[in-house]
Amino acid sequence: MDFVKGSHKNPIVPHEDSFDELNLLSRGQEIKVDVAEEDKSSGALTTGEISLHHGLMIHGSGANTSHDRRIGVVMRFLSPHVKKPNNAPDYGVPMRGRCDTGNFTLCDAPKGLFHPDDLLLYEEIRTEQAKVMMAGAKGNAEMYA
Repeated sequence: MDFVKGSHKNPIVPHEDSFDELNLLSRGQEIKVDVAEEDKSSGALTTGEISLHHGLMIHGSGANTSHDRRIGVVMRFLSPHVKKPNNAPDYGVPMRGRCDTGNFTLCDAPKGLFHPDDLLLYEEIRTEQAKVMMAGAKGNAEMYA
C-alpha cells in the first residue's frame, strides 16, 4: 500500500465516484491528484496484516493480483461530541468514559455470531448509512441499494 507523506495534515481532498465494480470502496471513490514519487511511502502487507492510518491519509494500492479477495474494514474512534451533518442518525459502541451527548444511538457488543438481534441492528445501521454514503451520488452501488 502506498501512502502520501504528511497528507493527513491537509483538508479533505475531493473525490470522484467511478462505481468501478473492481474498486473495493462503496462508490469506487478516487482522488484525482498527482503525487510525486518522493512524497510516497510504501508499506507491504502480507496475508493477515492490517494497515492503521489516519482517515485523511492519502493511500491506495494497486490491483489485487492474488487469487483471494481483498477485505477492507473501517473502525473509527472518536469523541462523543462528533455529530453527523444534517442530524443523520449514527451508531456507536462506547469504548470508555461517558457518551451522553445524544449524538449516537448506543449499541451493545454483539450477542453472538449471526445472532438474530444483531442482524436486525446491522440492517438498521446499514440502511441509515446508505442514506449518508449515497447522498449526492450520480450512480448506484448495489450494496447500498
